Order: sequence, then C-alpha cells, then structure tokens
Amino acid sequence: MNNKQNKFKSFLQIIRKAFSSIIFLLTLANSLIMVASAYSNRLSPVTFSAFPSYLAFLFPVFLLLNFCFFIYLAIRRKLSVLIPVLAFIISWPTINAVFPIHYKQKVPENALKFMTFNVQHFDLYAPHDSKEKNPIVQYILDHDADIVCLQEYGYLYIDGKPEVHEEFKKKYPYCKTNDIVNVNNYKYHGLACFSKYPITDSWTIPYESENNGSCVYKVDVNGKIITIVNNHLETNRITKKDRAEYAEAFNNIEGARGVKTKVFQLADIARQRLGVAFKIRDGQAKLVKEEIDKSNKYIIACGDLNDPPNSYAAYLIKGNKLRDAFADTGLGFRHTYNENKFYFRIDHIFYSPDLKAYNCMVDNKEKYSDHYPMICYFTFKE
Repeated sequence: MNNKQNKFKSFLQIIRKAFSSIIFLLTLANSLIMVASAYSNRLSPVTFSAFPSYLAFLFPVFLLLNFCFFIYLAIRRKLSVLIPVLAFIISWPTINAVFPIHYKQKVPENALKFMTFNVQHFDLYAPHDSKEKNPIVQYILDHDADIVCLQEYGYLYIDGKPEVHEEFKKKYPYCKTNDIVNVNNYKYHGLACFSKYPITDSWTIPYESENNGSCVYKVDVNGKIITIVNNHLETNRITKKDRAEYAEAFNNIEGARGVKTKVFQLADIARQRLGVAFKIRDGQAKLVKEEIDKSNKYIIACGDLNDPPNSYAAYLIKGNKLRDAFADTGLGFRHTYNENKFYFRIDHIFYSPDLKAYNCMVDNKEKYSDHYPMICYFTFKE
C-alpha cells in the first residue's frame, strides 16, 4: 500500500513539474510576443512585412493573457512572476496608449471643445428635417463643440441644396467640405470641418484612394491659427461576406479539422484585405506626416485611421511632434469602432505640445454610427 502511495505521489510530482514547465513556457512566449506587439509599430508594412501590423491589433489580447499569467504566478509565489512584470514595464508606453488611467479634469471656461466623428453617411443618408430628426446630426448639434471634424460625411442634394449643410450652418458659420465620392451628382460623401471660428484656408492632401482622404484646415481662434488635419485613411476592405464569415467563424464546426479549416479561411481573408490596407495606409500616413511637419505651432491631427494606437500609421502621424490626447487624458480601454466584433480604437486625436488637452473621451452612450465620436477640450499654452 505504501509503495502504491509513493508511486502515486511521484506521478503527481511529475504532473506538477510538467504543468509548471508548461505555464513557464507559455508565460515566457506570451510576454515576448506582447513586447514584440507593443513595438511592432516601428516596422513599416511596406519595407518590412504586414505581419507586425497584425500583432499591433492583437496587443490587447496579449496584454490580458499577460495579466492572467501574472495573477496566477503571484498567487503561486513563483519567481517567474518577474517575467510578466518585466513585460509590463517594457511595454508600458503602449499599455498607456491602449489602457490609460487618468481621472476627469476641471476644464477651463475658455477651453476649445473639439469633436471628431465618422458619421457613416449620417446613418446611410437618413433624413433630417422638420418631420424627422437625424440622430447623428442632432447629436452633433446638441453637443455644441467649437470645431467638428467629420469623416464619411455623406449628404444628399435636395432642391439644389446640400441637405445637411443648411442645418449645420445654423450653429457653425464656417464650414469646409471635401467630396471624395460623387454618385450621379446626388449622393456625396467625404470629409468636413464645421467651426464657430473662421476657417481661413483648406486643402486636400493628395494621395490616391477611391473612398478615403485627408484634408488640412487653418482655423483662426481669436488670432491664433490652429492647423487641423482631418483623416480617413484606407478602409480595411472587409466586405459584408467577410464580416459574416468572421462572426460565424466557429459555428457548426465539427472536429479539429473544421477548426483548422476556419482558421486558414480567416487568415486568408486577413491577408487579402487587411494586408493590402496596411500597405496603402503606410503611404498615406507618410504624406500626412509631411503635411504636419510643415506647421510649427498649434496642430491637431484627428480622424479615422482604421488602425489602433500602436499601429505604424498612428506612430508615423504622431511621431515626436504630436501627443495622443486619449493616452494623455483618457480613462480605460475604449473602442471607437462598434460593429462586427471588431472592437478597437481606430479613431484618434493627436495634438502638439503647445496645446493642453483635457478629458479626451469616447462617447459610447449611444450607437448612432458604426463609430463612436471622440471629444476633447484644448487650451493654448501661454
């Protein structure tokens, strides 16, 4: 009996050692991948590979796994707990960008309220008139920002007039719109800036794209000129069919072979759609960066980059010249895209250090568009 007990104890010890070794290897592997993901934005998808850009999107997953390994190893009082701790420390700049912790600040009365919003053609050209209010139009008017930058600004010509323009002009005397797509001189969509302050100049940044673009606006705020760069970088080209396959990826799968097949299908979709978009955004971001470098003071670059905070495009546009308003003043993990389980913050507000940012937020209280709006307050540093 004692011999059997000893054998059983020995067997349990072998199992424990094997389990501990597996946990150690998994912790080490995840920590290394997390660090690689955190700094993957240094590598251009054109000159290097699109693979690091995929890692950038997956950083929150690796971060969560690292936290789980940390908790387990801390409870078990394992020395290897230092591995996830070291990964946290090395990856801190990216962690702060993805999951910042800043509490609400008191906003000065003279602060400039700024909004960026991908409006999805105002819910696919839904009307806004005396009979029926478009919820997106009404949301923007109710929030009363001083400057509003819009992407996928879609509108219809009704009785020879741009329908939405007229409504916004009641509150915003200055506006600039840049049409990217024109369907039969009736349906338009593109970029727009509405302001309570004079827009003294504007131009489009020249890069090739069927449905996307970037524009520069010069806004005179009480004698100080702010350069605003409104962006809608290349869309990820995910079709409705792709989205359906993504959402149903592992439904009705039979056996390991079915799982393997679905994984390869999704990987192929990612390669064909996302991989191409990563490379296009590389060139677009470089042209945006060149435009930003021409300005020396008071810069805000915003919009839908279709990339997360630790992406190459965001890294390139922000560079050393701008700061991330959400990373500096936001709170918690927030996503701006809200459909197809693609929960990432792909909309951004960057600003120059001669401005002070307050309370950058993603307003996810209402789902009017496939993006949530971002709002931030700014003051000039004297």
